[in-house]
Amino acid sequence: MLVCLPAEKFYKDAKDFAAQLRKYHGWILDQPVAQASHSAFEMYLTNRILFERGERWIDRLELNVSSRACEVLGLRIAKGPDAAQKGYN
Repeated sequence: MLVCLPAEKFYKDAKDFAAQLRKYHGWILDQPVAQASHSAFEMYLTNRILFERGERWIDRLELNVSSRACEVLGLRIAKGPDAAQKGYN
């Protein structure tokens, strides 16, 4: 579930994640839950974690490397070969 919390008066207060959860815990639980389907990327990562590695080249990589490879390749496909990674991490 993703929700936008109310804006804080001071920037530093918004950076304290645990304090935000304590402050808005009840409000967060009251928000409606929207069901969403999993993307192919999410399904790949879930299967990779829960089951054995496959035979594809990407399955021979460590999980963090294969995850990053998907992100970088997806960025290049979506934004073109000269897309900068800055701002997409």
